[in-house]
Amino acid sequence: MPLEALRYSITPVGLHYLLTHYDIPAVDSAGWTLELGGLVERPQTLTLEALKARPDALTISVSTILTRIANGLVLQSAGIDVKSVKVVVFEAGKHVPALLGGHVDVTLGAAVQFLPQIESGGLRAIAVTAPKRLKGALSAVPTWAELGHPAATYETWRAILAPKGITPAQIAYWEEVMRKVATSEEFRASAERAQGEALYRNAADTRKHMEAEYEQARSVMAYLGFTKP
Repeated sequence: MPLEALRYSITPVGLHYLLTHYDIPAVDSAGWTLELGGLVERPQTLTLEALKARPDALTISVSTILTRIANGLVLQSAGIDVKSVKVVVFEAGKHVPALLGGHVDVTLGAAVQFLPQIESGGLRAIAVTAPKRLKGALSAVPTWAELGHPAATYETWRAILAPKGITPAQIAYWEEVMRKVATSEEFRASAERAQGEALYRNAADTRKHMEAEYEQARSVMAYLGFTKP
């Protein structure tokens, strides 16, 4: 446990550690319940629907616009009223200390940012937004699609952009340059260290991908209230 958390008499929610030896079991959402008992003032049994109706029970932190979109996709997929959720915004890099310090319950960010804390047991990964599970220390972490929210799948990527009006020959030249970079062993190893994947798309395929992602982003931005529907 981080030293910052020792001032609490009760361990903050975000610092609980879960060790799963086997796959996460499939459960019937209609019959699943959470029982709270023991040294509590109000013992109770909560259904999954009851928990969904209380999204304000946790504080979620985001930083960049990418994490805001990723968070919004999950909330939108779950049918939660975004106005009922406690979301705080930190500068990039400050959301991890806030989570470790117990100031927030959940945060979002690039996988590589959390690896040291996850490997040491200081943090627990709930899900990844990637379309498939990651490797290494995060191989046991399910995707949002596995948890019943395929619409929350979201990836970040990098691209080379050029001014409008360049010639087909110029496009072909840079396509070949980037193909060689993306398929090189050095680039692949660098991507894997960051829990990423070396993937190459030519100009036409990149445009199709951007257009499809734009529709996804436009929908969730309207849901978050950043743009008009």
